[in-house]
Amino acid sequence: MQSIHTYIQAAQNIAILTHQSPDGDAMGSSLAMYHYVQSLGKNAQVIVPNAFPDFLAWMPGADTVLFYDTQKAQSDDYLQAADLVICTDFNDPKRIGAVGDKMLSLTCPKVMIDHHLYPSDFADFIVSVPEASSTCELVCELLSTLNSQLSTPIAQCLYTGLMTDTGNFSYNSNRPQIYPMIASLIEAGVDKDAIYNAVFN
Repeated sequence: MQSIHTYIQAAQNIAILTHQSPDGDAMGSSLAMYHYVQSLGKNAQVIVPNAFPDFLAWMPGADTVLFYDTQKAQSDDYLQAADLVICTDFNDPKRIGAVGDKMLSLTCPKVMIDHHLYPSDFADFIVSVPEASSTCELVCELLSTLNSQLSTPIAQCLYTGLMTDTGNFSYNSNRPQIYPMIASLIEAGVDKDAIYNAVFN
């Protein structure tokens, strides 16, 4: 996964996109990448096709997200200036609605990180692991490979995606590597009980 780092290092204005009606994994993976990119001293902007649920509004960085359906002009301006697009938790431009057409019109490189079946071939660099529990699992692995320090905001975002895409680890969670990840996220400052309450209660 070092090649993703090459794309990120070569860019300064990075747009991060995720799918329509974003869930915990979509917001968790996109916001984790947002915080990581910012930690490198680069500009980052998460753009979502439409609003995410209110129970995810507590997530670090959620208040900076642009909504394409209501902030199209601002979103298009950022996308036009972007020199890299990172696509998280979707594997086909159709999954992001109208913003997909705008993304495909851009000439800058595109990176895709996703765990769904049957990815389409629209990105320059693809990380596609359908057996993974979540895209947040893949982002966590990526940041570990890059020896990135997990800040508390990044860890909170990643834990949210891992938790929500597995029903609080009640399904799709038999891959043993996710449990050392959870330990590392807790060590980075995650209060897993507080996140559970924020999302489900």
